[in-house]
Amino acid sequence: MSARARIITGLAVITLFAGTALGPPGCGSDDEDGSKTPKKDASSDTSQDGSGGSAGSGGSAGSGGATSDTYSVKVVPDAKGLQVGKSRLQLEVTTLSDGKPVPALADSLLLNPLMKMQSMSHGAPVPVDAVKESATPGVYDATLFFSMASGTMGDWSLEVSLGGEPIATLPIKVDEAPGTDTTHVSLKHAADTIKTPMGTDKARNWFVFRDTLAASGAGHDFEVFLATVQDGNLVWPPVTVGLKLRDTAGKEKLTVQSLSMQASTDGATWTPMTCGVTARCKASLSGLGKGAKSDVLIKLAVNGVDYTTDGNAVDPTQKNGFATFSVTAP
Repeated sequence: MSARARIITGLAVITLFAGTALGPPGCGSDDEDGSKTPKKDASSDTSQDGSGGSAGSGGSAGSGGATSDTYSVKVVPDAKGLQVGKSRLQLEVTTLSDGKPVPALADSLLLNPLMKMQSMSHGAPVPVDAVKESATPGVYDATLFFSMASGTMGDWSLEVSLGGEPIATLPIKVDEAPGTDTTHVSLKHAADTIKTPMGTDKARNWFVFRDTLAASGAGHDFEVFLATVQDGNLVWPPVTVGLKLRDTAGKEKLTVQSLSMQASTDGATWTPMTCGVTARCKASLSGLGKGAKSDVLIKLAVNGVDYTTDGNAVDPTQKNGFATFSVTAP
């Protein structure tokens, strides 16, 4: 058996824990296009070129030894399980032969989530820093963002690759987020379109996921993760300046030359958000009552063009010029 064959065989041994059952996922009905504020009932019924779907920079899976190149990978969600919005999990990598932990793979472990529906499939955004080595050898912390729950609409799976080599695809269950805080919103522009898997054109969604909300001084720091969708709906690249969006034939349709995000707690005073290379944008806000439900409003402009909730021109009477996060400030 070749070294490559041994790698694939070994890595196919993947185990799920803490709520990611291998049975059929629960039912959900969220549309991946829209904003998401969780329902009160959170039951189970419910690269710059935009290549997306990965974390890390690739690299070799190993040197080709008889047993040192075969691994067992366990996917362990945190205590909350996987849920709509921001989710955390851990990857435990050990050698298949003797169960020893395998460190220093953070730059080679790649993740690619996929929602398979009856008539189409779509991906989910994966931050460029999605996989990080933890303090425990062989254990890797990972962060993903999901736009909808598993359920009657479709089932999620997670492809795990090592050094760019797909090694296993496993079913995962994504639940509705608990509570009533908004997990993500979307903005669009009528002239910025994608070709769907059904062959039709529609406005491209730019997804803004809540990442962190933390008390800071007299106010709060609010950070979001920004991603969008390539033609075909399978690749959801994180958004930074320089991102190139292409059609399914590889022809460039849009390059992000400038990016502007603003946040407000009252709709009158707007604070510019600082965006970084990991597609996170952050603003320091005042006016959020600690422990109380509040709104955070978000504006997005791409290449100087304002994006709106309905894709039409900004209309103050329709309040479409911003998306709204309902949050409970810590």
